[in-house]
Amino acid sequence: MVDWSIRVPENAWRKSSHSAEGGDCVEIAVTDAFLLVRDSLDRAGGILALDGPEGRSLLTRIRGGEPAGRRSA
Repeated sequence: MVDWSIRVPENAWRKSSHSAEGGDCVEIAVTDAFLLVRDSLDRAGGILALDGPEGRSLLTRIRGGEPAGRRSA
């Protein structure tokens, strides 16, 4: 079970260096248990929490430059 009372410091969030000024982007933060994803234009909105294998898979795809919506076989 996730303890949602734990807050992630603002300086833990990272935005892609490829994002445009004021553009639509997501930000990620890595904790001991989760990869967290949020909308950079709605930081107070919801946070997607991905655990172990899901988080590692997403990070691998992001770092590899894989296009959104496409998954390697």
